[in-house]
Amino acid sequence: MNDTLKITGTLTVTCLLCAFLLAYVAGIAKPKIAAHQTRERRAAIQTLIPNAETIRPYPQRENLFRIYDASDTLLGYAFLAEGQGYAGTIRLVGALDADLSRLRGIKVIESVETPGLGSKITEEDFRGQFENLKVRPKIGLTKGETSKDTQVQAISGATISSKAVVSILNEKISLIKAVIESNRNH
Repeated sequence: MNDTLKITGTLTVTCLLCAFLLAYVAGIAKPKIAAHQTRERRAAIQTLIPNAETIRPYPQRENLFRIYDASDTLLGYAFLAEGQGYAGTIRLVGALDADLSRLRGIKVIESVETPGLGSKITEEDFRGQFENLKVRPKIGLTKGETSKDTQVQAISGATISSKAVVSILNEKISLIKAVIESNRNH
């Protein structure tokens, strides 16, 4: 009985100490992680809109930003979007032109899709299809040649990942259009 109490006490103290240390390290890491994510988002936006000088959060909308040039002219909107892919969550940054009619491009910032197949969503061959792509009525996906300026070609062998990216974009762009157009009417 005495040995059981000693072992239980030792394990309890060890677990409490470990929990405290993990919480402490997480508290120290959290602001560094947030700062890194902000730098990563800014770099992605400046890649998509090279002459971006000022990035302002859209009022009362998380993950939506207005992008301005040096003369304070609105260049467009940038956004963070995420959704379920084949193997896990896909997170991306996208940019729309100021009149919300074209996608300026996308950059996948997090993905755990299948290496060699779904992971191709991060490659230029796939991402490049979204540059200057019309988003009205919405982005389409095709397995063959693209016949419209609103379509992208799916990655062979990774149709689910391709569909996921298109779905994530269509949902987010639809929401953005509704928010911005609603605010323009008020």
